Amino acid sequence: MTTFIESEIDFDKEEIKIVDDKKYVTFYKKNDEGTIFKHTKIYKIEIKKTMLSKKVADRRTWSKFGASKGLPPGPDTASTNRVVEEVFFEFTNKNKIADDSDEPNTLLNTTNQNVVKCKHCGGNHWSIKCNYKSEIDKPKPDSTTKYVPKFKRDGIDPTVNRNRNTIKVSNISENATEEDIRELFSGFGRITKLYYTQRGFSYISYSMLDACENAIENVNGHPYDYLILSVEIAK
Repeated sequence: MTTFIESEIDFDKEEIKIVDDKKYVTFYKKNDEGTIFKHTKIYKIEIKKTMLSKKVADRRTWSKFGASKGLPPGPDTASTNRVVEEVFFEFTNKNKIADDSDEPNTLLNTTNQNVVKCKHCGGNHWSIKCNYKSEIDKPKPDSTTKYVPKFKRDGIDPTVNRNRNTIKVSNISENATEEDIRELFSGFGRITKLYYTQRGFSYISYSMLDACENAIENVNGHPYDYLILSVEIAK
């Protein structure tokens, strides 16, 4: 244990010593009980080279003048002030949109003919604010232009193959995640779709039916975490 003489210690000053590529910073502290502790921090000195442009390198060789005369290169916080000017945003578009209460043909303050026109009554106001849209009979949509799903165009019943190559896994532990389920069943075949919401069950679709049969044979009735898994073809 090292004994320190309090009268010879300057608590407000740090002792700096450089040896080779190491920098030693030593300072002293005294706790509430009056014990003096010596703290030493060791820093490793590294030299890093940065590439400067030729113009910046030449500018650093210029001699300073005025209040900064004789100072080393670089900004001086005591004599250098940074002023940030306030920039105000100004609208440059002169086409201003007015309210519906304006006179006809003045809804848009512009010289062209692109005036707002209601699709219900043809007035100079927005269609959503039309007071007559509920009284105007809207034409029925043309059945020839209505979108028809692909399975209806092909004449396929969506309820037949909806659960094809899909298994249902029940009694899953609440500690399991989607990645755990995917890792457990990915070894039986290529998974095309996986649905899992941590509610004790999951639906897994494979690209081949053989993968479903292998998953049922190898996983059904086996323990996972603290529960027994139940695997079957989705209904």
